[in-house]
Amino acid sequence: MSLMLRNFEYLAGGSAGGQYNGADLTARIGNPTYLRTVLGIEEYANNGDALTGGLSVGELYYNTTSTSYVLVQAP
Repeated sequence: MSLMLRNFEYLAGGSAGGQYNGADLTARIGNPTYLRTVLGIEEYANNGDALTGGLSVGELYYNTTSTSYVLVQAP
């Protein structure tokens, strides 16, 4: 099994037999907060908070103010 498929199974919450509950799959994959948590994408209000929070320049974070994914910029 490929690493990509194993990662998808983890995200989707599939069973060992490869069966997926349709409602569960939709709820998990359709939930952006869940995906951010699983992928380890942190949330900050702005670039300064992201830098203070421990992210480095060039790392991805979710900007809660603009509701978008952005890369940390140099101050």
